[in-house]
Parts: sequence; C-alpha cells; structure tokens
Amino acid sequence: MNTRAVASQVIFDVMEHKKSLTNVLNIHAQKVAPSDLGLLKEISYGLIRTFSFYNDVADKLISKKPKGKSKIIFYVILVGLYQLNETRIPNHAAISETVNAAKSLKFASLKNFVNAILRRFSREKEQILSSMQTKYYNHPAWLTEAIKKDYINWEEIIDNNNNKPPFWIRINTGKIEVDSYLDLLDTKKIQYLRHPSIKTAILIQNAVKVSELPLFNDGFCSVQDAAAQLAANLLNLKSNDRVLDCCAAPGGKSAHILESVSNINLTCVDNDSKRIIKIKENFSRIGVDANIICADVANLDNDELINSKFNKILADVPCSAIGVIRRHPDIKWLRKKEDIPNLVHTQMKILNNVWSLLEDNGLLIYSTCSILKDENEDQVSKFVAKNKNAKLIQTIQILPGEEQMDGFFYAVIKKEPIK
Repeated sequence: MNTRAVASQVIFDVMEHKKSLTNVLNIHAQKVAPSDLGLLKEISYGLIRTFSFYNDVADKLISKKPKGKSKIIFYVILVGLYQLNETRIPNHAAISETVNAAKSLKFASLKNFVNAILRRFSREKEQILSSMQTKYYNHPAWLTEAIKKDYINWEEIIDNNNNKPPFWIRINTGKIEVDSYLDLLDTKKIQYLRHPSIKTAILIQNAVKVSELPLFNDGFCSVQDAAAQLAANLLNLKSNDRVLDCCAAPGGKSAHILESVSNINLTCVDNDSKRIIKIKENFSRIGVDANIICADVANLDNDELINSKFNKILADVPCSAIGVIRRHPDIKWLRKKEDIPNLVHTQMKILNNVWSLLEDNGLLIYSTCSILKDENEDQVSKFVAKNKNAKLIQTIQILPGEEQMDGFFYAVIKKEPIK
C-alpha cells in the first residue's frame, strides 16, 4: 500500500480515534514494504510532534475541510505538507506520491484537490510560513498551562518535549564489565558517550538498529533511558535483599535490579496479563528470573502479596507520562486534564498499600515518568505528612533533555520503626 496513505491512516487513528501511536504503527506497518518503514515512522512521529503547526498551515490553504468519510483526506494533505517542509524528498515526488495516496484510499475524486493544495504550498511556502505565528508549542493548551504553572523554564521543557529522543542503552554488568562492552562498540565502530554518573548508561550517537548492538540477543545490553536506570541504583541493593517491583511491566527496571547484584529475591507484580508476557520475554533474553505475579497493587487483593514482607520496594506507579513525550509524542494529544486527578488517586492507593508490605528500616522508591508536581513532589509530601513513620531521604526531578535524559521523578522514603 502507498506509504503516504498508511501514514495518513496512522495519524488519523491517533488524532481522531485517540489510539496509541505505538499500537497503530504496529498494526499498519505490515501494509508497507520493509524499505519504507523508516519513512512511515518519520512522517508519523514527526507529524504527531508538530501537529498544531501543520494543522494551522492546512487551515490557511483549505477554505473548507473534508468531512465525514473523506475526512482522512485532510490527514493526507498534512502528510504532504510535512514532507514538503521537513524532508529532503523532492517536491515533485512528495506531491505525486501524496496525490497517489488519495487514490490508494479510494478517494480518487479528491486527488485534484490534494494536488492543488500541495502545489500552492510548494509555490508560496515562504510567504505562508512567514504569516504563521512565531512560536508553536505543539501541546494542548491545558498541558502547556500545567507545565507553565510548575516551572519557570516551561518553554525549554516544551521545546525538549518536541525533540527526537536520544538512544540510550543499559549494559548488563551481570554478564560483562562496562569497559569490555565499550570495546565491543569500538570494534563495530559504534559511537557513544558515557553518562557522567550512571555507569551502565551509554548514549549511542550514530544510527544503529537494536539488532546491530553487540550481543543484544544474548542479553548483554538493553534499550533503556539513562533516567530509568536510576531506579536500581537508588535501591542500594545488597545480596539477599527481598525486593518488590510492584508495577513491573515491561520489566526493564526489574531486569536491571537482577543484573546489578547476585542473589536478589525479586517479586514482580503487574495487573496486565499481556504485559506480564513482555516481562517474561525480556527476562528470557537477558537470562534472569523472578517471582512474577499478576495482581493489582492498587487494590491489593492477592493473598501471596498480602502475606509477604520486603525490605526494598520500587513503586514505579502509573502516571501521565508527561516526562517521556519526546519518546511517545501521542501522549500529549491522548492525555486529558481530567486524567491527572484520577492518576493521583491511584498512585496514593498504591503507595498506601505497598507501604504495608515494607519492613521497618526498609526503603521505598516512588517513581514516575512525569514532571507534574501533582504526581511527584506534592504526592510525596502528602504521603509523608500522613505517615509519621515515613522519612523522606531525597527527591530527584529530572526534566526532559537534562543530561539528554527523559523526564523522571524519584523519591527515596525510609520506613522508620514506630516507637
């Protein structure tokens, strides 16, 4: 199928039907040739990142938007505009293939309409772009205001949200020393940078497929942002620790825990049976194992958990994921303002429940991939104020782009014995 037509379907499904970009791409990717997958992803991710801008450009060119079944033609036009302004594809090829996309989608009667709009933009591009407003945040208004409320440098955060994400990997020090793995990267002429303080975190700098990473299939490394790798470090793991990862899927942080120290007694919990499968797949590739339970810690209705005690708990709770928008740009369009209080309520339920499973003198790591204070500092402050045996050791808020990392929040809380 025409790649531009498929890209139009992807954007349409995300923006109109509020479907996950990752899921939609997985479904539609099989419609294009393997050689065109890169272009499909570039257009899909790029347009979702910059949707507000190209929506407004299209509004300047179209007096009456297509409606009903033909509404997808508006997205075909967006795909054409994006190619003409963001890619190195020759204008004639971008226009021709996008017009063909209209035919591929069974709207041949509108191909002249698409052709006219794109040719006009090609001719008048400089004039049209100069008439646009000078700054586009490409975020919904509620989210821009939420970030603005919490941070003085809100524009910088939003700009970083709109950037492409870097490519971080985690070296499995349970199988290989960091320097030895870096030697393997050198041998394959893969360029990299080391994180200044997280020894397992390596930033890959040139275009490399995951399958091309040395010994990836043998579990010697994993793809994981540097900020996410802080979780295992903050647990201060020791041999024979009894650790609970209570929202574990897809298992990246759990795997890091098992890689970090030998003889860890790890229990992984998640409430989604399909995502439990992903944990098992990750563990199988890496060569680790743990006690895996499908249960909902927000309700704590599992007898095995209720009767267990742990001295270390990682609560990487469900959150708005505002800190990883650059990696998942559809989040900003799918998330709604009213989602935040519901998430905050769920997070507090989880905190309260797992606190009962933590031994005295144990450590709880509360983490989110959000940057909103309602989910982070304010949430932890309320929890510590309510639980007199909770001692806040430290909090860390990483903002998107800081040391090229995703946005993450961590709070380290110790459970003091009740006197």
